[in-house]
Amino acid sequence: MIDVSLLMQRKVYGKSIQGHPALQRLVENRVILEKMRPIDQKLKYQIDKLVKIAKTGVMDASDPLRFRPNPDDLAAKFENEDSDEEDNEDQSKKSDSVYKAPKVAPVHYAGDETQKERQEKEMEKLKRRALSSTMIQEIRRDFLDEPEEVIESRDLHRVREDRKRKERTQFEEAYFTRVTVSKKDKEKSRRMSTMSSLDGVVKFDDLSYLDQEGDQVQRTIFIRFQITAG
Repeated sequence: MIDVSLLMQRKVYGKSIQGHPALQRLVENRVILEKMRPIDQKLKYQIDKLVKIAKTGVMDASDPLRFRPNPDDLAAKFENEDSDEEDNEDQSKKSDSVYKAPKVAPVHYAGDETQKERQEKEMEKLKRRALSSTMIQEIRRDFLDEPEEVIESRDLHRVREDRKRKERTQFEEAYFTRVTVSKKDKEKSRRMSTMSSLDGVVKFDDLSYLDQEGDQVQRTIFIRFQITAG
C-alpha cells in the first residue's frame, strides 16, 4: 500500500514513475501473488477449517476429515501383526520338531527278477486273460456238461453315454442349435470308442502268439489293436 500511495503521489504532481523502485516492487509482489494463487486454492479448505477450530474449539461432526485414518492406529496394527507372526513361527517350530514319516506308496521291486522270470509272468497274465475271455467261456460251455448260467450283462457306462447323446441330438433338432461338447465329454466318447475297438483284439481265433517271447507278444497285440482300431 505504501508503494501504491507513493506512485499515486508522483502522478498527482506530474512526475514520471518510469524506473521508480516502488514500481519494481509492485510488479514483484503481483508476480508472487499470481504464483501463490493455486497453492492458496488448495490450502483454502484446510486453512478455513483450522481457523474455524481455533474460533469454536471443536470440530464439526459432519466433517469428512474426521474419518481419515489414524497413523497411530496403523502402527499398533502392524505391531500386533508382527507379534502374531512371531507366535505362528514359534508354533510352526514346535510342530516341526516332531518327526513325521513320509507317506510313500509301496511299489513292487522287480530288480531281482531276471528277464526270463518277467517274461514268464507276462505269459501267465496273457494266459489268464485268454482263459477268462468270452470266446473261451463259450467253448467251455459247448464241451462241458455244466448247467448254463444266464446272466444279463449291460454296459452301464455305454447305456448312459448313449442316452446323453440321444438327448443332445433331440435338443439340437428341436431348437435348431448346436450344443457345445466339453473336453471331458469328448474324452469320454473317445475312450468308449477305444473300448469298442478292443473287442476285436480279444478274438482268439489264433492263439499262436501265446508261444512267442514277451516282446513279440507285446508287438503282436499292438499290431492287432492298430488294425482293429483303424
